[in-house]
Amino acid sequence: MALKIACGQIEIIAGRPDLNTKKILRHMDMACQNGIDILLLPELAVPGYFLGDLWEQTAFIEDCASYGDEIIAATENCGELCVIFGNIAVDNSKRNEDGRARKYNAAFAAQHGKLLTNGTLPYDFIVKNALPNYREFDDNRHFYGLRQLALELDKQVAGLHQPLTVTAHGETVKLGLMLCEDGWTENYFLDVPQLLAQHGAELLCNISCSPFSINKNSKRHRLFGSAAQKAGIPLIYCNNVGIQNNGKNIFTFDGCSCVYGSDGWLLTDAPMYAEATLCAGWDSKAKAIDTSGITSDPRSEIDEVYHSLRYGCQRFLEQAGIGKMTIGLSGGIDSAVTAALFVDILGPDNVLLVNMPSRYNSPMTQTIAEQTAQSLGANYTVIPITESCLHTSEQLTQTPIHSYHQHRDFQLTISPLIYENIQSRDRGSRVVAGLAAAFGGAFSCNSNKTELTVGYATFYGDICGALAPIG
Repeated sequence: MALKIACGQIEIIAGRPDLNTKKILRHMDMACQNGIDILLLPELAVPGYFLGDLWEQTAFIEDCASYGDEIIAATENCGELCVIFGNIAVDNSKRNEDGRARKYNAAFAAQHGKLLTNGTLPYDFIVKNALPNYREFDDNRHFYGLRQLALELDKQVAGLHQPLTVTAHGETVKLGLMLCEDGWTENYFLDVPQLLAQHGAELLCNISCSPFSINKNSKRHRLFGSAAQKAGIPLIYCNNVGIQNNGKNIFTFDGCSCVYGSDGWLLTDAPMYAEATLCAGWDSKAKAIDTSGITSDPRSEIDEVYHSLRYGCQRFLEQAGIGKMTIGLSGGIDSAVTAALFVDILGPDNVLLVNMPSRYNSPMTQTIAEQTAQSLGANYTVIPITESCLHTSEQLTQTPIHSYHQHRDFQLTISPLIYENIQSRDRGSRVVAGLAAAFGGAFSCNSNKTELTVGYATFYGDICGALAPIG
């Protein structure tokens, strides 16, 4: 009899452990009904990952622990089902380097209402070893890693990476359980998959909360396929979907969960940006994994990028309750691409495009803007800004300013650069923002990534907006 293993690629809502736990419990019920023996769920499936200072709120951490206990207790009524999920773990008797209660990014394995352990850690959960600290990641600030714990215990960190034994219906499998970054072996000195295999693991399991980046899936296949081949045992990779906001940027999580054979070949994978369940069978006698799934056709780079942008913007709008968008349409490529994106997401009736010419705009760009709106079928209007900008300029230059220190009046002068910025602010802060409020909804920032990177933008002008999709 083969053990049935399922990978639950779920959408995680960062900062909402209540909603995430409800979803996990529903997946557990479905797993029970379908005879699943082991259900894998993503890293930090209860709290979400990019939470910023929310990680420092004691009440939130206590909520996450309580919801984790609810998941563990629910396995008591799930027969032989073993549920493996990611959550925050707290040791209030110890301190992080910031002086707060010690927190671990952990994996919990629950069966029959109890937690399973690997027998080497002082805790009944698996601790993440590699804590990423680059780009959007700031894990060392929040979490205590396995490497630090090993130093405290005066043990070798390699010896703490031991497999977890799971038994169901008399069948047993030794799982090499690891969290996300611990599988990205080329970035770290410790080869965790290889260590787990050397210590008796029969099946590698990586639970992740890994955001999309360009060519990310190709890199995953290369790394995890190589890890499975090198260890000589199969590997299951479980990732989540959804968006998460670290306060600066919105990150999309593409899923793409997959199963690799012991030869490193991809056996089956889940679609990008969709909740899915991958199923596989484990033959404990043959020490082999079997799946009847299929593999997805590879996407082009431009298709992956657009899919990610569209998914991220759509989820952001849904979470923020925004159903309409107003966009300044200049006749240039940036605003045209942004307009097309939001028409694709919201439909043409929910998008208002506005051209705001001054005396410096050519008739050609105005014509192109109108043709773009016609092609997209969106709402369109033209609001000239020459008079309002001249009025602002006159107010700034002709209104006297009194110096109480020097006991005299003086007036300001406006350079061409200052006047350009007045035009930008008039378009953004006055016209587009006002139209968005009247039309209902929000407005977009059309600045591209290069402009935002080098700071080529006007504060409160072309840099304002609810989100900057091409930035």
